[in-house]
Amino acid sequence: MDTSAKAFDGLTYAIYKLLLVKAEKERMTRFTIAPGAQASAQLLSCINTLLAENHEGEVLTLVTAGLFDQYLAQEADVRVEVHPVNQAGVSGREISDLDIYLGRILCAANELKDKPFTDIDMIHAADKVVQTGKCI
Repeated sequence: MDTSAKAFDGLTYAIYKLLLVKAEKERMTRFTIAPGAQASAQLLSCINTLLAENHEGEVLTLVTAGLFDQYLAQEADVRVEVHPVNQAGVSGREISDLDIYLGRILCAANELKDKPFTDIDMIHAADKVVQTGKCI
């Protein structure tokens, strides 16, 4: 067998192994709940377990983003953008804690709170969205 054939075989084998590793990682990160009457209860229990750990509001944002991402996964051209907690607006592109776009159009701006909030907080969040000029 010549050198180029050996190199090709080695490359083919390496790609095969990498694809196996990738498939295994994808399998391990897939989150599913069996369909049936208990599915909603299982999901709620899982969410409550996650939310028991606050971590400065980051868990709430990640759980919410995950739910939106899964719910909207089949929609074409939908993007769920998560921004650093308690820092929304730092960048000109950031509107809220979690923004959802359909194409380039802002469909939802989610200001997420894991503690009590006031009407002033709500007005401030709404004003931020309106000021961007991205409302539909």
